[in-house]
Amino acid sequence: MAIPVILLFLMAGVIMLSVMTNKLSVTDSAGAAVRAVARGEQVPKLHSGTEVISVEHEGDLVRVTVRRKVVNPLLAGFYVEETAVAMVEPGS
Repeated sequence: MAIPVILLFLMAGVIMLSVMTNKLSVTDSAGAAVRAVARGEQVPKLHSGTEVISVEHEGDLVRVTVRRKVVNPLLAGFYVEETAVAMVEPGS
């Protein structure tokens, strides 16, 4: 009786680890992209290349949103998303 419960918790832990790894990667990608756009550069090629990136300009602010599908067969259709904001650097 205890083995199915242990397997359930183990599977939940693996899923949480997968989601957290993707979330950290998307957070890093959003930060790198917003810094590049704030300097006046193109959005860089990100980690996996499967991200959906949106860039919005609002006055002196740049907002970059990065969204990626979590690669896990148990989480079909689950996405992680992160938004980063920076001020446009002078002269760019």
